[in-house]
Amino acid sequence: MDFLGSNPIIKINGLSLGRMIDAMKLVEGFLPCVGYLIVDNKLVLFRYNSENMTKFPAPLSVEATANMAFEWLKSTDYGREPDHDGHNEKGWLLWNDSWGQIEGCGYSSFLVIAPMWIMYGK
Repeated sequence: MDFLGSNPIIKINGLSLGRMIDAMKLVEGFLPCVGYLIVDNKLVLFRYNSENMTKFPAPLSVEATANMAFEWLKSTDYGREPDHDGHNEKGWLLWNDSWGQIEGCGYSSFLVIAPMWIMYGK
């Protein structure tokens, strides 16, 4: 993988666990995930310990992190389903902000996952 500099940014949506795993593998320097924080119905993931996070019993690999996030999405609120000429499915949006962290969560955060309606037009 080419080095992207000190400010890698990613933003991907999808439906499947497999796509989520692949998207997480694109995160520059993905280290084992050590904890999480839920902020405004968004799952913020941490690569280093932070006083604000809930620590996992053991660091999680990319696959284990994706499985945990996917299970969390099954029980979270997606809000009102969009009304349009087509149909929708429950999916997800995965991203990070500038400098490869999550705004407002400090340098130890590296990724956020949120529920997202995936829309299909006619």
